Amino acid sequence: MSTLYHQVLPISILFVSFAVIVCFSFAHRKITELKRRRSPFTKDFLRGPGFSESKRIEQISEELDVWLLVLVVMPITMYSILYIFIHQPDQTFQDNLILFIPFALFFGFGLYKMNFYLNQRRNARLGFEGEMAVGQELNQLLANGYYVFHDYPASKYNIDHVLVGPAGVFAVETKARSKPTSGDGRTDARVEYNGKQLIFPGWTEIKPIQQAKRQAAELSAELSKAVGDQVRVHPVLAIPGWYVERTAKPDMYIINGKGAHSVFCKLPVVLDTCMIQRIAYQVEQKCRDVKPMAYREWED
Repeated sequence: MSTLYHQVLPISILFVSFAVIVCFSFAHRKITELKRRRSPFTKDFLRGPGFSESKRIEQISEELDVWLLVLVVMPITMYSILYIFIHQPDQTFQDNLILFIPFALFFGFGLYKMNFYLNQRRNARLGFEGEMAVGQELNQLLANGYYVFHDYPASKYNIDHVLVGPAGVFAVETKARSKPTSGDGRTDARVEYNGKQLIFPGWTEIKPIQQAKRQAAELSAELSKAVGDQVRVHPVLAIPGWYVERTAKPDMYIINGKGAHSVFCKLPVVLDTCMIQRIAYQVEQKCRDVKPMAYREWED
């Protein structure tokens, strides 16, 4: 009896620990319900800069937590199983080496998934930080009669920023790109726009330009239908942290996120106050969809 007890003890501790964690989570939720408290907020919030990227980071982090847990638990589980088998009559450690094969394969797959999600999270954080940097600069336009919205949810994508003000409506697409470290700080921070493509040090891109124009056209159609009048939306591409050199006459606005006042406040006035408010109202209806979360997990 004592031998059997020692054989099953390691794996028993593992499963009991999981049971305690599950019971704790259930009890915490029930205790919160019994307190009969609710959120003081009765209105949804507006989306902030990088809202979708922040949700993506949360999802990736959850995946990372799962795989990290798997990688931590697997050796303990494997040890427990081997401990039981080895202490069986006529069993030796060599007889159970075959059990290591699926374990090693799955452990290697877990490491691959961890590497994948770590890279994904780094890219998502770069995108979030880029949208945050540009969003904070654009928010300064609030003092100049502009409405500034972030992460506008379109039908198949999100527009990073939407400006509605005296100079018109602007759909701002932000693309954060890491810089090389060749040693030449000026060259490493310069991107050229030749009217057709973006030329970075070591690579070129055209998709961000196409995306910004496509999003502006689709937002124009959507707002024109909602307002009942033709609404022109200007495409804007923001590349934060880079020096943008234009070698051809631009057919769209390309900015590095800084000095928003000098770009948008010097343009001619094309919209009156009434039209600005009508357009801003339609945009706000789409962007004000962030639910208060403090008590939502058990209210649902």
